[in-house]
Amino acid sequence: MSTNVILIYAIGVFVLMAIGMILTMIEFNRLSDEPSQRKGAGSKAAPETGSSDAKIRVVRSKNDAA
Repeated sequence: MSTNVILIYAIGVFVLMAIGMILTMIEFNRLSDEPSQRKGAGSKAAPETGSSDAKIRVVRSKNDAA
């Protein structure tokens, strides 16, 4: 392989990586929008994750898991 062929492959990989990053950013921004602004939202609200009703049980050994 000559140097020019390796350079062309490197540019191709870089372009594909950049396209993937841009598509990932677009998808992340679309999914992280405010739920109240999405189409069809408003009939059911998502439960709050920071509520004090959540119960967490710490299991320290196999005997405690039962």
